[in-house]
Amino acid sequence: HKLILVPLLRLKARPTSLDLDGLGAGDAGARAVALALRGSPRVADLSLRHNHVTDIGAEHIAAALAVNSSLKQLFLPDNLITDSGAKRIAAALRGGGGPNATVT
Repeated sequence: HKLILVPLLRLKARPTSLDLDGLGAGDAGARAVALALRGSPRVADLSLRHNHVTDIGAEHIAAALAVNSSLKQLFLPDNLITDSGAKRIAAALRGGGGPNATVT
């Protein structure tokens, strides 16, 4: 599943909403999504529920959010992210996604 994430985000259609729930992508998948988000400024909604993402994956996502201002909703429930990872994402949203972005 991890290997399909980057090609998916490189589609010419440039989706604005991605539902990647339950792929079990883990931190490697979160890293792949983060890399793709950097080059995909149209994605406004991203769901990564039930993917076993830890603080390591949260750090990758936070780095992408710091440079991607189009993401407005990020869904991360049922992962393994602690307060530390959540704080990194929140800080990145303040700098990139802005105050209108929502994380759940």
